[in-house]
Amino acid sequence: MTFFRLGTRGSPLALTQAGLVRDALCAAHGWSPDQVETVVIRTTGDRVQDRALAEIGGKALWTRELDRALHDGDIDCAVHSMKDVETIRPHTLKIAAMLPRADVRDRLIGAETFADLRPGAVVGTSSPRRRAQMLRLRPDLEIVLIRGNVDTRLGRVASGEMDATLLAAAGLDRLGRDDGHAIPTDIMLPAPAQGAVGIEVLDGSTAHATVAAIDHADTSLCVLTERALLARLGADCHSPVAALASLAGETLTLRAELIAEDGIVRRRRIDRGRRGRRPRHDAGDRPSYARAGQRPSAVRGMTPPHAVVVVRPEPGNARTAAALRTLGLDVRQVPLFAVTPVDWSIPDPAGFDGLLLTSANAVRHGGAGLDVLKRLPVVAVGAATAAAASDAGFAVAVTGSGDARDAVSEARDRGFARLLHLAGRDRAPTDDGVEAITVYASDAVPIDADTARSFVDTVVLLHSERAAVRLREVLDATGIDRTGIEIAAISATVGDAAGTGWVTVSIAPQPSDPALVALAAARANIRAIDHPVHGGDKHAMSDHVPTDRPRARGPRMGVIIALTALAFIAGLALMAYAARKLPWFDATRSATTGAPVAGQKVGASSTGYIPSQPLGPDGQPQAAAPVDTAVLATREATLAGQLTALEARTAAITTDAAAASGQATRAEGLLVAFAARRALDRGVGLGYLEEQLRLRFGQAQPRATMLLIQSARQPVTLEDLRQGLDAIAPDITSSTGENWLDTIQHQIDSLIVLRKAGTPSPMPADRLARARRLLGAGQVEAARAEVARLPGAAQAGNWMDAARRYVVARQALDVIENTALIGQAGQPQPAPVVIPTPETAPPVIDTAPDPSGV
Repeated sequence: MTFFRLGTRGSPLALTQAGLVRDALCAAHGWSPDQVETVVIRTTGDRVQDRALAEIGGKALWTRELDRALHDGDIDCAVHSMKDVETIRPHTLKIAAMLPRADVRDRLIGAETFADLRPGAVVGTSSPRRRAQMLRLRPDLEIVLIRGNVDTRLGRVASGEMDATLLAAAGLDRLGRDDGHAIPTDIMLPAPAQGAVGIEVLDGSTAHATVAAIDHADTSLCVLTERALLARLGADCHSPVAALASLAGETLTLRAELIAEDGIVRRRRIDRGRRGRRPRHDAGDRPSYARAGQRPSAVRGMTPPHAVVVVRPEPGNARTAAALRTLGLDVRQVPLFAVTPVDWSIPDPAGFDGLLLTSANAVRHGGAGLDVLKRLPVVAVGAATAAAASDAGFAVAVTGSGDARDAVSEARDRGFARLLHLAGRDRAPTDDGVEAITVYASDAVPIDADTARSFVDTVVLLHSERAAVRLREVLDATGIDRTGIEIAAISATVGDAAGTGWVTVSIAPQPSDPALVALAAARANIRAIDHPVHGGDKHAMSDHVPTDRPRARGPRMGVIIALTALAFIAGLALMAYAARKLPWFDATRSATTGAPVAGQKVGASSTGYIPSQPLGPDGQPQAAAPVDTAVLATREATLAGQLTALEARTAAITTDAAAASGQATRAEGLLVAFAARRALDRGVGLGYLEEQLRLRFGQAQPRATMLLIQSARQPVTLEDLRQGLDAIAPDITSSTGENWLDTIQHQIDSLIVLRKAGTPSPMPADRLARARRLLGAGQVEAARAEVARLPGAAQAGNWMDAARRYVVARQALDVIENTALIGQAGQPQPAPVVIPTPETAPPVIDTAPDPSGV
């Protein structure tokens, strides 16, 4: 026999949550499961899957049919995911209970972290909050709309339709799914009420007491606090709002942020107060706390993001600082070292299989001796080192994603037995088989106490172990406390070298400068959440951070109207002042109005009353009251202040417009770079893109632009290289001796091959197979290195040249894309208008033959 009816949507997650409510009710009231009926109701949100909620009615599409069933008596209660319930609910309905809250975090499906997504990756979401937060972390991502249940969204990622998506961890956990990787709330604050299941009933019904028996008080308090914030802000499904309330003992903490659609954080705030009764949150009312004095008392607001300190030497210091400033951060440049070249002797390249580069400084300061070593393939540590080596003309075979030891290990797997390491004077030891030569020195820069104090309350970027050790030494020598400083390290090794005692030590997901810049930006914004604001307005969010979008036309017209009105009022006030105080103005007025005034006096001569004069209490004419000059001066000062404020707003509008223009230029540069990569991958010419590349990148990256254009005129694709390698395979795997004795000698040498265990086979057939696999994986430079070691490599000259052109083109493309990404692409200028000058007709030359024959 059915005692109770639960209304729910029909998705797998909704049915699972209804099952949790049913089990809780049975446990609380001693019912059996068959005494609770689950009534499935199909909502409008379930039927419409091709548009965003904001376009078709908002979150009410999930609840409208359930609300109607409650009012009609078809169900006793409705089960909701609280984050999908609109902020203002009908006054006839009440949230009677909530289940214990699950994991509030989001999970990233398709990659472990946002840094692992490829440039320009396609990510699906229908949430304005998630869209804005992803664009804050990765402005290059392409965000597309995705709707549907969990299996639908996971299937679209698995099919390759998009690179990644985001799902609530709570829903996946309830379905027993472990897909994706949870994102910490310090990086992505969740939606208000995320992870909570609520049960709604008719207000005053008997079901209210039945459901209230399973209420989890802490969850209800936190969720209703977050929803009270939404109501106070007037937010809806269009609003990118994130909020999370939490309880620690008797302290209730609310963290919240407002984000613009383009990812710029507009407001952040954190409130803390003691636990009291839950906040009232009635439809149409502003949220307030039910008990007087329960509004959080120890309010802490948000300051702008904390300063970031870059300590790496030049020229890298300036590049990193520029990338951070494009993200709107306050950057301080304090180089701890100065890099200088040293004299070094050039070894014989024949004794080495490759060149190990652990820093771009080796390329910048190596000098002319580097030209002799360019025949060796390069094993680079980090993308920045690889890019510097490529720009200098080296062929990069291995780009390590860890530290030097990891890169050496990877190189050994590729067959590089002996490496030459071009290093700094104070370098970390490497493995056996690596011969190090000092080509540059990194000398410590003296840091005074005032400069050392600038590290306090900042995020410091560390690119090397030496920088970590040097920073500790500087702070210890000047007595600066580390507890107010946060470290962002490029690798775990650098983080370990920094030691302990800092606020936190965060490690970049990849050992590259862009990854470290993204980490530092995130940490600077996060630290600002907990920084106290002194003398601020605790009832508002933090200071406004301007967005990069141009303002709408409405506010500009309002400014113009306000300026006009103020100017008119100021003119009237000045005229009144002049009429009362300036003799010449009064004389002029008397001259121009003398006749009418005289007429008035004549007309009123019998009574002595002039109509323009006021009457006193006794009925007699009364003189006009004198003008108070002090009041007039105060009004003038007020008007002047208002005019100054309006001028400041006009300047802010101009600044916003300039910022928007810069962002547009950046986006256009990225589009040109991506279009050029697509053309090269397809093996077609650049066409009109060639001129766009010159206009936008010719000044910032002249070498990369020239190499890219030259390579595109003779494009090489991976398919071309694969077919070419298949064609020359018989020639390059056999001996090329000049006579039969050489051939026999080669066959005898191949009978027995001795090699160290764990190293790749040097047999020609195995090398060729490795080269093909590497080509299939897109590692052309490594494949080129394998072909160069084949016995018939001399016959592969054309193929090696084509592979080199392919590598050079992609390296140039990487440089172009990085330039566009950090906003260094130029804005093409319109061609000058040239007015042709009239040309005189050239003299007519008679070319007819002379009849005389002379």
